[in-house]
Amino acid sequence: MSALPFFAREYYVEILIIFLINVILAVSYRLIATTGDWTLCHVVLMGAGAYASALMAKHFGWPFWMTMPLAGAAAGLVGFGIVYPLLRTVGFAFFIASLAIGEFIRLVWIKFHTPFGGPRGMINIPYVGELGPIDFYEAIPYYFMTLMITSGCVFIMYRIDRSRIGNTFKVIYEDDVLAESIGIRVGRYRSFAFVLGSFFAGIAGALLAHRLSAIDPHQFGLDEMVYLLVWVVVG
Repeated sequence: MSALPFFAREYYVEILIIFLINVILAVSYRLIATTGDWTLCHVVLMGAGAYASALMAKHFGWPFWMTMPLAGAAAGLVGFGIVYPLLRTVGFAFFIASLAIGEFIRLVWIKFHTPFGGPRGMINIPYVGELGPIDFYEAIPYYFMTLMITSGCVFIMYRIDRSRIGNTFKVIYEDDVLAESIGIRVGRYRSFAFVLGSFFAGIAGALLAHRLSAIDPHQFGLDEMVYLLVWVVVG
């Protein structure tokens, strides 16, 4: 992966960047799914991070290095806000309820031209720019930055998956009633997994927004969610 961009055309480097961003999205979705909660709003949470980072960069002039973690926090906050009504449901009901909430959020982006740009979305989102002698506007530097961020995010999620917390997620997945009976606070752990997955989805959204320099609500629709499900299930 390190040598590949030096031998590929710029178009293919851009595809590799999108691939790496989607790796974060897929692994963060799997983190939530380890508790048994399969959602249809994870791409919308990525969009929440993308919009948050774009708004902070455009309206406040904050640099990407500041907006990216804040975008993750914003997506995590959105996840925190929607997970509690979702916790009242399980299984297929959770699946459908998450779709309804995700579509509601997308409709908010479509309806409000200020500040979200309406159905056309936001354009002229600032690029990452320079950091010392490195210009991240160029595809290859952005690729390596994305590779490092993706590697870091995946490593953190891997460590969580292999930790006591990750093992608890798996117990809940196997039998949430049994988990509750042995003293595991199932709702708390399901919420934690959802918010944590939302945070990393927001990071992916920030990376996407500042590379494309334009986002719109249709990028975070059901079609993209189906692609993500295929990634996670097949992968």
